[in-house]
Amino acid sequence: MAEIVFEPDELYKAYNTSKGAPVDDGRCRVRTMSFTSRWSGFLWPADGDIEENQIFNYLMMEPVEPSVEARSDILVITHGLNEGSYAKLFPWAYNLVLQLHMPVLIFPMAFHITRRSGDWGFSPQGRLAITRRLIKDNNKTSPFNAQISARLSRAPERFYLGGLQSYYDVIDLTDQIRAGAHPGCRPDTRVHFLGYSAGGYLAMNLLLSNPEGRFSESRVTLLASCASLDGMQPKSIFIMDVEAGNRLMTFLHNRHYTNIIPEGMAEKLIEIPRHWMTEIFFHGPSLTSRLETVKDQLLIMANPIDRVIRADAVASNLHPIPVLHLDLGVHEFPFNMPGPLIEAYDRRQDETRTMLSRIRKGHRIAPAYRSEFVKFIHSISTFMDAKQIH
Repeated sequence: MAEIVFEPDELYKAYNTSKGAPVDDGRCRVRTMSFTSRWSGFLWPADGDIEENQIFNYLMMEPVEPSVEARSDILVITHGLNEGSYAKLFPWAYNLVLQLHMPVLIFPMAFHITRRSGDWGFSPQGRLAITRRLIKDNNKTSPFNAQISARLSRAPERFYLGGLQSYYDVIDLTDQIRAGAHPGCRPDTRVHFLGYSAGGYLAMNLLLSNPEGRFSESRVTLLASCASLDGMQPKSIFIMDVEAGNRLMTFLHNRHYTNIIPEGMAEKLIEIPRHWMTEIFFHGPSLTSRLETVKDQLLIMANPIDRVIRADAVASNLHPIPVLHLDLGVHEFPFNMPGPLIEAYDRRQDETRTMLSRIRKGHRIAPAYRSEFVKFIHSISTFMDAKQIH
C-alpha cells in the first residue's frame, strides 16, 4: 500500500492555478476534461438553456507512470447534494489514485461544482440568504445554501429532473470510457463508483438498473448514502434551508415525481431510473432481492452520528449488506469538521468564523479524522482488490 497523503497541498495549489492545463506532483496528475450533456430536455423549463450546466468540465486524476499504458478500470466519484467545489473530494481522489493505480474522475451532477453560473457565487448567495431569512420560521439560511434553497422552494421537481439528467450524463460518460475514447482508458474499461451522499443514490440507481449490462462488473462504494426517505434530513446550512427542505421532502414523500414526464422526453427513458429511485426511497418490494444479486459489488460505509443520512437507516434499507461504521465529523464535511454543525450562519459569532476557517482547509484531512480516513481508503482498496481488477 502506498503512503496515505493527508494534505495534497502541492497538487491542489497547482490545479487551482493551472487554468485547466495538466499538472502533477511527481506521483499524481490532474487533468481538466470537458463534457457536453445531451439531456437538458429533462430539466425544469427555466433551466434547460443554462449553458454552464450543459457544457462543463470535470476533474480527472491519474498516476504519473510514463511506462504504464491505458488502464482497464476507472473510478468515478459522485458527490453530495449542493457540492460547490472539488476541495473536499480532492484528497479522496488523490489517495485512491495512489492506492488503486487507476484513473479517478470527480464528475459533477446537474447544477453542482463546475455546472453552476455566477448566481451560485458566495456574494450573490449571501444577498439571497438575507431574503430567504425573511421567510417565516425559515432557519438554516446561509450563503452556502441560498441558491439551491430558492430553486427547490420554487420547484422541488428540479431535484428529480436534475437527477435524470445526471443519470444519463453518467451513462454517456461510461459509453465514452468503454469505447476507449476517454484518455487513460482502454476499450471495455470497467467503470466503478464511489458515491457519497446524494451521489451514492445516483451510483446505486445505476448499479441496480444496470442499463444494457454496462455495470455488471462494476464495484460501488457508498459513503453516507441510500437510507430510505425516513432516514434522510437535508436541512442544513450547507445543503438547504428549512423551507426548501420541507417542500422537497413533501414532494418526495407524496411521490409527486411519479407523474412527471418532461415534454419531448420518452417515458421509457424515465421508467427504470424512476423505479429504482422509488425502491431506494421507500424500501420497495424489489430492493432486497436485487441487493442479493449485487451484494458482492457493494461496499457500504456510514457514520453513526450522521444527522443528514442516518447510519441505522442506511443499514435497515440496505440489509442484508453489512455496513462499515466510520467515526467521522459532520455529514457535510466528514473528514474535516466535528459536530454538531451550527444551526445559524452569523459571521459575528466565533462558531461561524471557526467553521469558515475549517472550510478553507477543506482539501486537507483534519488530524482528528486521519485514522478513519486511512480505514476509508484502505477499505476501498481492499474491496476493489487490485489483483482481480487489473
